[in-house]
Amino acid sequence: MEISAASISANAQQQVQGQVQVTMLRKQMDMQEAQMAQLLQAIPEPPKAAPGQPGAIVNTFA
Repeated sequence: MEISAASISANAQQQVQGQVQVTMLRKQMDMQEAQMAQLLQAIPEPPKAAPGQPGAIVNTFA
């Protein structure tokens, strides 16, 4: 069985390409995570219900 330099080179190139793709995917996921965190922080807190209005008291015994 003869292994040529071209097949070794092609295999090494495929490994490098795979590593680059994984690295780029991780960077994209990190960027998306940061963007989602910013969006979640930008959501305002809903106003609290005033006493006596529906939703102000939750009946846990019902």
